[in-house]
Amino acid sequence: MNNKRTDQVLAALRGTEPPTVIPAPTVADAARRRDDQIRFTFDVARGQHRFIRQFVLDSQTTASAATRALWSLVEEDSALAERLRGQLATRYPEVS
Repeated sequence: MNNKRTDQVLAALRGTEPPTVIPAPTVADAARRRDDQIRFTFDVARGQHRFIRQFVLDSQTTASAATRALWSLVEEDSALAERLRGQLATRYPEVS
């Protein structure tokens, strides 16, 4: 177990000493705690959510990876960035 408090409680229940060394975090734990990443959330309509979910399933990826890839494309392609700005001005003028 990786939870120190849980180990202490279990040791107390068993009448044994708790382990003094807590196992090092796994690679998965480290990936979840990347210091250089920030959580980013946004709202989508149900239909768009279904589309995104199906797209990432079909692509065998995650929504996070797909979103990062999309923003990388916008960052690398100025024409795509301008096209996006046009869509934002047309479809979402209330936030422009």
